[in-house]
Amino acid sequence: MVRNVRSGRKCKVRIPGHKKGEPRVKVSREDYPKLVAMADAGHFYSEIAREFGICRDTAARIIRTWRRENGIM
Repeated sequence: MVRNVRSGRKCKVRIPGHKKGEPRVKVSREDYPKLVAMADAGHFYSEIAREFGICRDTAARIIRTWRRENGIM
């Protein structure tokens, strides 16, 4: 958060090159099996998330989605 010079209010700083409404893709679909393999090997979601630069909840959601799509769950 940065303060606006004129009004003094806090405002968000946009990420350069990222347009409003576009998803931020950090993990491609090709990497999903790697996440699942790490989870199957016994790694915690937090460890997997740290490895790929995403949050723990996102890692868990990707793994659950991949397993559901491939009939493992």
